[in-house]
Amino acid sequence: MTSNGRRYYGRAGKARLVEACLEPGISVARLALEHGLDANQLRKWVRKYQER
Repeated sequence: MTSNGRRYYGRAGKARLVEACLEPGISVARLALEHGLDANQLRKWVRKYQER
């Protein structure tokens, strides 16, 4: 967490979350909720990951 209270996920953290989202049967919304993220933000990370 940063000094202003926001969570910070580095490349490795984002990659772990995105890869977990891509597994069959995993709910993006549930995973986001468990990690204190907005589901739309996590979906954006997934979309960027898939574009590469």
